[in-house]
Amino acid sequence: NFETLHEISYLEQVFHEGLRMHPPATFTSRVCTESISLEYGGYKAPIENGMNVYIPIHQIHYDPQIYDEPEEFLPERFDPENGGVKAYKDKGVFLPFGDGPRVCLGMRFAHVQSLTAIASIVKNFEITVDDKTPKKSVIDPKEFINIKVGGFWLNFKPIVD
Repeated sequence: NFETLHEISYLEQVFHEGLRMHPPATFTSRVCTESISLEYGGYKAPIENGMNVYIPIHQIHYDPQIYDEPEEFLPERFDPENGGVKAYKDKGVFLPFGDGPRVCLGMRFAHVQSLTAIASIVKNFEITVDDKTPKKSVIDPKEFINIKVGGFWLNFKPIVD
């Protein structure tokens, strides 16, 4: 049931790590409301009031200065004992649905639906990655959202009680 889904902390961790590695959108944009100067990695960038700023979600989620071993699927990075997802959101470095007043309106619905689907699938099927799945995940440059070249191919074998 709904309450039980949110009590399975490892399921939450897997969900968030999946979103970190494969955010629905690879970038978002905002209009700057206050002139500032950003500094990162030795670079300085003045951002003027009214400027359109693109936020590279995918690059942030794979930054090794933020996430240890960013290429690895490590749900434990979102363990509640380490601060969970809140620790990353508070730093502004976990943005699968954007953030702030313009956060995705469907975020909570997608969260509940995804947890329900994952729990149901894992309960009823043994899942393996099909050989048709490319070894390296590459984002299709022709797509607006995070679609992978060649896709992800999975095999589902029903679990018989």
